[in-house]
Amino acid sequence: MNSLAADNLLAHSRTRAATLAIWLNKMPSTQKPADAEGKLAAREAKMVMFCSPHNPCGRAWTEEELAGVVNLCYKYGVPLVCDEIHADFVYAPNAHHSILNLPHADELAVMLCAASKTYNVAGLQQSAIICENEKMRERIRREITACGVTSGNVFALAATRAAYTDCDEWLDGLKAYLMENRDFVMKYAKENFPKVVVTPLEATYLMWLDCRALGLEQEELMRRLLAAHIKVNDGLVFGEGGRGFIRLNIGCPRAQLEAALEQMKTVLG
Repeated sequence: MNSLAADNLLAHSRTRAATLAIWLNKMPSTQKPADAEGKLAAREAKMVMFCSPHNPCGRAWTEEELAGVVNLCYKYGVPLVCDEIHADFVYAPNAHHSILNLPHADELAVMLCAASKTYNVAGLQQSAIICENEKMRERIRREITACGVTSGNVFALAATRAAYTDCDEWLDGLKAYLMENRDFVMKYAKENFPKVVVTPLEATYLMWLDCRALGLEQEELMRRLLAAHIKVNDGLVFGEGGRGFIRLNIGCPRAQLEAALEQMKTVLG
C-alpha cells in the first residue's frame, strides 16, 4: 500500500496526470462519494486533492466524512493531499480534525499548512508539508530540492515560531470578531437581499453566496458588483459549479464590511 501511494504521488508530479477533486458540499455540481469511487476504480485519478476546512464553501468536515475520503484513497492506493491552511478558523460547535489523525492516513496522506492565513504573514512565503510515510517524504524531498526549494527564510521561520507559540490570545479574539462578522452578514443578507442564499459558515473567513435566484448571467452579476465598487471573488474561479455564486471575504473591520454590504444591496437587493 505504501509503495503504490508513493509511486502514484511521484507519477503525478512528473506527468501532470488527472487529479480528482472531491466536492462534498452544496455546490450545484456536487461530487458524490460513489462518483468519486468510480473515478478512482477506473484509475481516472492519480491523486486526490482535498481542502479541509473547505474553501470556498466554509465546511468544517466531520471525522466520519474525512474517514470516508481516507478509506477511498486507501482502498485504491491513491495518495491524498489535504490543504489545511484554514484549520485555525473553525467555529464552535464545529471542530477541526486533521487528516493525519485518521486511520491509514499516515500511509498515504500529505498535509499542507501555513501560518500565513491565520497570522497575515503570507508575504514571508513560508509553508509546510507534513508527511509520515517515509518513502513518500523522501520522494517529495527530492522533487522540491530539484526545484531549488530547500528551506524557508530566517525571518519566516522566526515569525512562524512566534505565531504558533505566543499568539493564542490574539487568535481567540480574532475568531470571536470573525464570528460576529459572519452573524452580521447572515442577518443583513436575510433582511436586505433575501433572494441570495448565504451558506452557513462553519470555518474560514470566506462566505459563499448563492445568487442564482437573481436571474443574472455570471458576467453581468460581476459587472454590476464592480460598478457598485465591490470586488468579490467570481464563483467561476472555482469551476463551472460556481456559476451563480460569489465569495465574500469577511476578514476586515466591521465598518468596512457594513459599507460593502450597503453597496452590494444595490445589486443583490
